[in-house]
Amino acid sequence: MRGKIVLTLDDFRKEKGVSKYKLCRECNLQQTQLNAYCNNSLQRVDLDVLTRICDYLECDLYDILKYYPPEKENQRTTDKGKRLMKLSISRFYIPYLVLILSSLTPKGLKRKNRNSTFENTYDAV
Repeated sequence: MRGKIVLTLDDFRKEKGVSKYKLCRECNLQQTQLNAYCNNSLQRVDLDVLTRICDYLECDLYDILKYYPPEKENQRTTDKGKRLMKLSISRFYIPYLVLILSSLTPKGLKRKNRNSTFENTYDAV
């Protein structure tokens, strides 16, 4: 499993209050090129473009790029899988457990009457 690099340019641009149009104009970018950076749909990044964007937004590279190591990604999917397994097991076993427990009486005791109070429910056999 490989780590993942995510461009967070769109969020950072919004925090700074800069429109896409203004960023395109000031950094000499085409709208489709900026959209690819904002939507995180790039396969390869152009360092010259990133330099122009960082210069204009007065930020560092780590402000618009985030790296997620493979351990965190694996941990998220593993935790989700464990939760789903617990949920499916509990949905399967709970009805049977309720059925079994409702049919049991304490050993050596005989049920008196369904309408009696809890304390007087059982007689010794």
